[in-house]
Amino acid sequence: MDSSFPTKWVSGFLYGFLYHLAEIEQRRADVLKREYVSGETVFYLGTRYALKVILSDVEQHVKMVRGQVRVTTYDAAAAALKAELARWYRDRAAHVLARRLLAVSGPLRWVVETPSWTIREMKTQ
Repeated sequence: MDSSFPTKWVSGFLYGFLYHLAEIEQRRADVLKREYVSGETVFYLGTRYALKVILSDVEQHVKMVRGQVRVTTYDAAAAALKAELARWYRDRAAHVLARRLLAVSGPLRWVVETPSWTIREMKTQ
């Protein structure tokens, strides 16, 4: 066996690893930051929906209407819309997961009461 084998293998591995990291950085550079404006796409349960921002002095809520996620708000700033959507996602997740947990735990005879659960925000993805 060639004595330079480990060196060649390590250098080839490092080259491949660094090339892979460079590809990841390139893909990230091509992704546009969200602006949270009408017409942008948002995802809900794996499906794309158009975002519709409606300014209102009276009410503030998020609804799904005819293939759109409509955000009615008095503040059209991207940070405020992002927070409002995050709150809506969290509320919907709590509702959907509570229903699913009840449906799954209902038929189990050894489950006396519905188990408690919480939603936690991930620090990294």
